[in-house]
Amino acid sequence: MKKSRRHQRSLGLSDQEATSLHMVNQLRTEIQTLDKRIAQLQQDTQPDLDMVRHLSGLMHSRQSVLNWMQLRNNQL
Repeated sequence: MKKSRRHQRSLGLSDQEATSLHMVNQLRTEIQTLDKRIAQLQQDTQPDLDMVRHLSGLMHSRQSVLNWMQLRNNQL
């Protein structure tokens, strides 16, 4: 059975908190994975500096979003 559009748009506070928690955990996992990959690349005798910069940029972006989400969640 299809849910009404109105029901799909409305989220309870607990749903938002659960979604935020999931996103925070996902961001933390991605940051750890990127950090490990960057460390592996830097251990190479001739690391691909373009890839290191690219992955560092991705990691920085995810850290910024994580920081924003944590600040936002503390204000709720």
